Amino acid sequence: MRQKKKNMLRTKRNGLTLILFLLILTPALPLAACQNTAASEADPLAQLESSILYEDGEIRFIMPESDEAWSIQINGRILTDEGNGMSVHYLAGESESGSWEDGKEYSFDVSEGGYAELYLDAECSAGSISVDLLKLLPENLKS
Repeated sequence: MRQKKKNMLRTKRNGLTLILFLLILTPALPLAACQNTAASEADPLAQLESSILYEDGEIRFIMPESDEAWSIQINGRILTDEGNGMSVHYLAGESESGSWEDGKEYSFDVSEGGYAELYLDAECSAGSISVDLLKLLPENLKS
């Protein structure tokens, strides 16, 4: 009987500890989520990457509002009918001059298809990213 009471007290104590832990932790969870969201909103590379989409035969993205100096290259490889690879480059004028405008939407046509590779590589003072644009394309545009 004495052992049974000890077990009951131990169970109650463990349950009470769990409840107290949850009461302390629960209010902190939304705060942590907000901090992560705010950090990604402030990260220009994350903003750029999240804006990239495929729509109606075009890849589109919006340049983040930031004071960053950008280096962006959009390159790929298309397989020709003969099975040879042909290199492709998009938005070369902006890439060469670095004249990317904050808040502007950029797009380029990919409707000809045959892509074996397609990447957007971006760099700024916050770091660099390489985005595999092939993952956005429908299957009929891939080689």
